[in-house]
Amino acid sequence: MSKTYLGFNIDWHMFLRNCQIDKKQLSVKDLKDWVRLGVIVFAEQSYKKLLKVIVERFNLGLEIPARYPAVSLASGDRVLVIGVSRLPRLKSGRYTRKEAGKATFTFNLFTVS
Repeated sequence: MSKTYLGFNIDWHMFLRNCQIDKKQLSVKDLKDWVRLGVIVFAEQSYKKLLKVIVERFNLGLEIPARYPAVSLASGDRVLVIGVSRLPRLKSGRYTRKEAGKATFTFNLFTVS
């Protein structure tokens, strides 16, 4: 059974040595559909506040697991990557509504075959 991971970046070590990777840009509706089907969030705790902005903006039921899952992709697996722009890197505290409101997001699905 294939798995779908969700995170903010990809690392080429996740992928098989020899594989084909297809990339598709997704809409917010597509993102919500994938989340509804079930995704494995892979993000460090330092991304928790960023994920909160995304959850609130798009009404998603996501949270960062207490333990970072190992990601090793096989044929048929997918990685949903959320790209973030216009949001400052947060050292401490939380994002203001104004900061969060200026943020823009892109969603890309990488499928391994």
